[in-house]
Amino acid sequence: MPETAVIGSFFVDEEGICIACEQRVARAACAEDADRLIGRPFRLCGLDENKLSCALRRARAGESPACIEAELEGPEMTTALIVCLRRPPSFPKPEGQEVIEGVVIDVTELKRENQELRRAVERKDTLLREVHHRVKNNLQVISSLLGLHASGSEDEVVRAKLRETQDRVNTIAIIHETLYQSEDLAQVNLPLYIDRLVGYLRSVYAEHGRQIEVAVEVRLGRLDMEIAVPCGLILSELVSNCFKHAFPGGRQGRILIQVSEDRPGEIQLVVADTGVGIAQEYVRGRSGSLGLRLVRRLVRQLGGSIEVRVGEGTSFLIRLRQRNR
Repeated sequence: MPETAVIGSFFVDEEGICIACEQRVARAACAEDADRLIGRPFRLCGLDENKLSCALRRARAGESPACIEAELEGPEMTTALIVCLRRPPSFPKPEGQEVIEGVVIDVTELKRENQELRRAVERKDTLLREVHHRVKNNLQVISSLLGLHASGSEDEVVRAKLRETQDRVNTIAIIHETLYQSEDLAQVNLPLYIDRLVGYLRSVYAEHGRQIEVAVEVRLGRLDMEIAVPCGLILSELVSNCFKHAFPGGRQGRILIQVSEDRPGEIQLVVADTGVGIAQEYVRGRSGSLGLRLVRRLVRQLGGSIEVRVGEGTSFLIRLRQRNR
């Protein structure tokens, strides 16, 4: 624990005139002898007089102790001081005047250690930011390799699978890019992330989605990274399926994405479309689709539930639990 040292105490009347003062405080007040301060307005080297007047008013009002900072310039180092003022509960009042008690504390070591901690945190943030940046770059390299393999394959099924894997890699890369640009490196800015994810998917499926409107409603500001990654993958799979399958033949339609926290610790994801509707084997989870199997597995891992509704289009309602923070 950083150390603090009480230099000493002093007493002033309600006008700030010094009544009594310890010798060490007198030296901090640039006086050789405490007696020279008696009967004069109390002043301390490096202490703003306006702040001192405000603190005296607060102390006279009987509020909690008013503390102000001062810096005492020395030949070798600067000493950081805190002056705390309060109205003592019992003190002999000369001629009925109010008395204010002051305590001068040396917090130089505390301030130095706080500065070191602040610098350490800044270095840690810089390193974490660099990690997110490098992870994003590495994922982009993997994505490019997958794209090259897909372009070079003559098998349509292989090309489709490689493109789907490329989308999943890019979904995670977007999270790291969002964190790299964020002030908070532990939580993802969810509205910004989903906006970028939808923009990416729209560009990938531009051929399928020219006539498709995408509406996004995010009622949750930030999300821990450990749950943001699976959430992003879930949204990517479901929205990709909407672009690819829900609107065949260039049909017009709408995709709705909603993210909210209806109950504490529970996230609700909704991906709904006005398309042709999903086949029943997909609803019952009997399809061999890797994307939907991945969605169901991620939901199970997060202790959530998934509900599929088919009517005028398809709606996926997913509830996920956040871990205790």
